[in-house]
Amino acid sequence: MVSALTVVKSEGPGLVPFFKTTCIYFVLWLPSGSWASAVVKVLPILCLSAFVAARGTAYRPSAKYSRRVLAGLVFSAAGDAFLVWQDDGFFEHGLVMFAIAHVFYIAAFGLTPPALRIAVIGLFFFLIGMVVILPSIPSSELAIAVAIYSLLLVLMAWRAIVLAILEAGPTGIPWPRLCAVMGAILFLLSDLSLAVNRFVVMLPHSRALIMISYYGAQLCIALSARGGERRLIKEQ
Repeated sequence: MVSALTVVKSEGPGLVPFFKTTCIYFVLWLPSGSWASAVVKVLPILCLSAFVAARGTAYRPSAKYSRRVLAGLVFSAAGDAFLVWQDDGFFEHGLVMFAIAHVFYIAAFGLTPPALRIAVIGLFFFLIGMVVILPSIPSSELAIAVAIYSLLLVLMAWRAIVLAILEAGPTGIPWPRLCAVMGAILFLLSDLSLAVNRFVVMLPHSRALIMISYYGAQLCIALSARGGERRLIKEQ
């Protein structure tokens, strides 16, 4: 199994643009609602997209995992841009873009085997979240959209966990699969914080919590593209 140190040495240089642009985002800390804010917010995700694309694996016919992760990152960047103007009526647009991103991530992780026990646990947490959040959403249409998006998010996390368990061996879970699981969990934390802060109660330091966990989630998912093709090729 590839060690974490090996991954850092091999992948670290390619991630320098991501870390630099992420630092720029937090240093500038621009208010939402401007094109400058949108560009600064989207740049780290575009850098991750370039990181996945630059490996070359995304262009091979067999590289389904990398291509799907790349597509998810691109739609996430579009979602980020829309959410800069979420208070001007573009929240739903951002929700749709991120929903499409999660569909691509789910497709990357695969839908087999079903692992229904893990699905039941995920469904339990989904229902708890909906009980907390849905009553505070102002319109039924938006509540339905949030519920559908949340279900996709939980489905994404479920499939990442199942994929990690499926490929666990005598030496443990492969590093790329651990990255996928970490990314899914951080995505859950980020979006749960966003939903609670927007619809239920204002959280202290909410923007920092949301963005740190969000960038961490996307970084982990992008890293999971390293060696991510093995299971999909095996299934063909």
